[in-house]
Amino acid sequence: MFADAMMSAGDWLPQEVNSWVWNTKAPLSLTKDGWVAKLSPNQAAAKNVFRDMENGYPAGEYLVTYKGKGQLEFRGDGSVTSAGAGWIRLNVKPTMVGVILRLIKTDPADPLRDIRMWLPGYHDGKRLFFQQYLDRIAPFRFIRFMWPQGIVDSSRVKWADRVTPGYATQGGRDGVALEHLIDLANETMADAWFCVPHKADDDYVRRMAALVKARLDPGLRVYLEYSNEVWNGVYSQAKYCRDMGGKLNIPGDGFTKQMRFYSQRSVEIFDIWREVFGSSNRLVCVMATQSVNPWTANTVLQWKNAGAKSDALAIAPYFGNSLGSPNTMNVVQDYSVSKVLSECKKHLAVVAGDIRKNAAVAKKYGVSLISYEGGQHLVGVGRALDNKKLTELFIRVNRAPEMGQLTRQLLDDWKSGGGQEFCVFSFAYRPGKYGSWGILEHLFQPIQSAHKYRACLEFADSNPRWW
Repeated sequence: MFADAMMSAGDWLPQEVNSWVWNTKAPLSLTKDGWVAKLSPNQAAAKNVFRDMENGYPAGEYLVTYKGKGQLEFRGDGSVTSAGAGWIRLNVKPTMVGVILRLIKTDPADPLRDIRMWLPGYHDGKRLFFQQYLDRIAPFRFIRFMWPQGIVDSSRVKWADRVTPGYATQGGRDGVALEHLIDLANETMADAWFCVPHKADDDYVRRMAALVKARLDPGLRVYLEYSNEVWNGVYSQAKYCRDMGGKLNIPGDGFTKQMRFYSQRSVEIFDIWREVFGSSNRLVCVMATQSVNPWTANTVLQWKNAGAKSDALAIAPYFGNSLGSPNTMNVVQDYSVSKVLSECKKHLAVVAGDIRKNAAVAKKYGVSLISYEGGQHLVGVGRALDNKKLTELFIRVNRAPEMGQLTRQLLDDWKSGGGQEFCVFSFAYRPGKYGSWGILEHLFQPIQSAHKYRACLEFADSNPRWW
C-alpha cells in the first residue's frame, strides 16, 4: 500500500545481537510513537519487511532514512551498497525471506527513530501510496477497511488507544491510522466502509465520525458498521456482545442476547454519526449478519425497531466452505481440480438461495441488501488447516480459469437475487494454508492469470449500478 515499506512492517521483534533466534520474547522499551527507546545489553530489535511476498514487491535500490544515533544492520533480501549520516542504500532482490531490518545499537539520549524504507522511484519521500497499489485498486468503487483497521479482536476503547499517522508502523496489530485510510479513499475516489471497534466508547465513536466528516472528500459516501462478524463465535467481539447482552438483561438465549446487543449498540453508533454528519445522505448505516442464517438478519433488524435506523443489511455469500472440513479432508484431498470446481458450482445454487432469503428479509424492513464479504471459501478448517495436500489442491483450484467463471456466476446470482453493492474478500493475498482469499495473489500478478480479479472487473463493466 505505502511508498515507505516500513509503514507496512509489523511490530518490533525482540532479538539478540549475536543470535538467529527470531523472537526472544524479552520486553522492548518503546517510545510513545513505537520506536525503540533503548536496548538492554546484547539486545536487538528487528522488523521483517515483505516476509513471504517473494515476487510480490519490487526489486531494486531502496533508500533507508532515519534520525537519531544508533546502528542498523540488514539480513535477508537487502544488502547495503552505500551509507552516510542518516541514510543507507540497499540493493533488494525479493525472495520469500523479505528484508530483515535489525536495530543493534541506539542512543537512549537520541534514539534511532523515524526509520523509512523508500521503494525504488520514491526516494524523494513525497508520495504516501505505492502507485501499483493505486492502479490495481482503482477500478473498485468502494473499499471496506475492516482488515487494515485492525478491527478483529480489537482492544481499543479510548480515542487515545488508536494508531496515529506518525506511529512507527501501520502494519501492526492495531492496523492503519484512520487518516491514511481516508486519504486512500480520497486518492482513489472510492466510497469508504469503516468499522467501529467493538469496545469503543461513545467519545471514540464521536471523534471518529468527526475525523471522517472533516477529512473525507464530500462527494464520497461512508458505510458504517459496528465491529465485524459479531455473529461469529471465533472472534472476541462475539463473546463481548454476548456478555454485554447478559449484563444488560437483554431477553433470549445467549446467541439471541449477542445479536440483540449488536443491534442496539449499532443503532447507538448510527445515531452518534448522524448527529455529527447532520442532515446528509452520505451515511449508509449497515447491519451485518450471517448469510446462511437469515434468522440473524431478522433478529437484529427487528430488535427495538432497528430496521428503521438502518440503511442496509450486509451478508457474506461464500461458496465451497464445506470442502475444507476436517471430517472429509482425507477424501477431498484426492479430488481433481475439476471435481472441486464441480462441487463449488453445486454449492453456488445453495448460496443463490441464501441470497434470495436475505433479500426478502431486507425488503421486509425497507433496507438494501449488500455484501460485506464474499467469494470462494476454499480453506482447511481445524485439523484440515495443516493438511498440505489439501492446501495445494485449493491453491490450484483458485488458479484455474474456471474459478473466474464461478466468481462471475456468484456475482450474477447476487444481482438477480436482489443484492446491490458487493464487496469481494479480499484484494491482494498470497495463497497458503490460511486460504487463497485474494482476487490477486500479489500486486504484480499478470492480469491474464488473475481470473477472479478479471471476473470482478468484467462484471462491473457490464453491470453499471443497477439499483
